[in-house]
Formats: sequence, structure tokens, C-alpha cells
Amino acid sequence: MPSKEICKYLNSVDENAQKKVLPVIEYIEFRYSEAIFDTEYSEKSKIPTYRLGENFVGIGCRRNCISLYFSSENPVKVIGSLTKRVRCNKNSVNISYRGKTDYEALFKGVDEKFNSMVKSEN
Repeated sequence: MPSKEICKYLNSVDENAQKKVLPVIEYIEFRYSEAIFDTEYSEKSKIPTYRLGENFVGIGCRRNCISLYFSSENPVKVIGSLTKRVRCNKNSVNISYRGKTDYEALFKGVDEKFNSMVKSEN
């Protein structure tokens, strides 16, 4: 079950966007439970953002796509190498709501961003 803050955000987008973005949110909250939801930044940007140390992953619902924002370029390169169904920018990716969403590629990008932090803390 997503946090109260995420539920507030999900209630502000349409049902299709909710269905598309929820697997990414659930993945982060389950796999990276030590990641902190950045309430202040999320409120300001209207993009739910999780932080682990200095690294962050932001999750946005645009009109026609999911957007993931990262604190570096590496996750974008990982996602771009794993799927053609994505538009890559410098530190973000956009995935159309149309067709099948390649969640495995998105999860690998999140892992690229957060795994090194989890390993260094252990």
C-alpha cells in the first residue's frame, strides 16, 4: 500500500495514469524501504520524489506518459539500452501510456540509482 503522501498524489491524476505509475511507486517503496519520500520537494514540484542519500528518483505523470527523473544520467542509459519504448533525455525518461510498459527496464534504472547507496550503507 503506497504511503499517505503518494495516495494524495495518485488521487490528483486520472485512473489510467494511476495504473501506469503505481507499479514503479510500489517497486521503490518495497525494494528501497530506506528511501525517504521528500515531502517538501514533492509538494513544490508536484512530482513524488524518493531520496536515498544524495540520490533521487522522481516520478511524474504527464498527459501522455510516465516520466522518471534521476539525479544522474546512468539510469537513463540503462533504461535506454533495455527498451525502445522510451524517450531518453539527459536525466529523465518518458514512457508512453500507449502499449505495453516495460517495467523491468524502469526497475533496472531505479536499481542503478539506488543499489549502490544500499550496498555502501551495509
